[in-house]
Amino acid sequence: MRWLKDMFLYCMVAIVSALLIPGIGQAEIYFGAMGGYSIPNDFSDVTTQGRFPDDPLPDASLGNAAMVGAKAGAYLPDYQWFGFETEGYFTDPKFSGVVPQGAQEVDANLQVLTWGFNALIRYPGERFQPYAGAGFGLYFAEIDTDLPGSDLSQNWVPGFAFLGGFRGFVTNSLALFVEYKYNQATFDLRTTRAGQAFGFEGTYTNNIIAAGLAWHFR
Repeated sequence: MRWLKDMFLYCMVAIVSALLIPGIGQAEIYFGAMGGYSIPNDFSDVTTQGRFPDDPLPDASLGNAAMVGAKAGAYLPDYQWFGFETEGYFTDPKFSGVVPQGAQEVDANLQVLTWGFNALIRYPGERFQPYAGAGFGLYFAEIDTDLPGSDLSQNWVPGFAFLGGFRGFVTNSLALFVEYKYNQATFDLRTTRAGQAFGFEGTYTNNIIAAGLAWHFR
């Protein structure tokens, strides 16, 4: 999956560039790694495109799956309760539904890479910090099937996210964190064959429980 490697590289370049903006150096900056579990809702409001235009399909079932990612952010020096962060994470829930190639039922994986941008508020405690945030994400999705020529993909589309959690500092710099994320976006999954595009559109929503380690410069 070359696109996954490329997108994480772009994310890291953007993170480092943002944190080098003049004035950010006085802020509390952090970098973290995380893993967790995604519990998506059904892929809903599904309509087909191309060969089967406007033909509604039943909701597709999405299975639970692992999640892995990284994040970086900063809290402002004059307003320590307010911050922002960017994060990237990947999950690939099992997709059980109809792929519009002869409208056949298949088992596949919905691979979703999310690049998120969040505004955060926190209680700036010395050791324990509950926090919450909201923002938007850029989502890249691909349905990977075993049927020849049936992989469907979606270029980056916007969506939104909410999150909440808490962190506890083990040392002055090292913190453990646990958080809940909610994602929502509309995917137009399609491919092109013989000059004709076909695929389907639907609503993706996901609930993610994540935990990780973060290093704070404060």
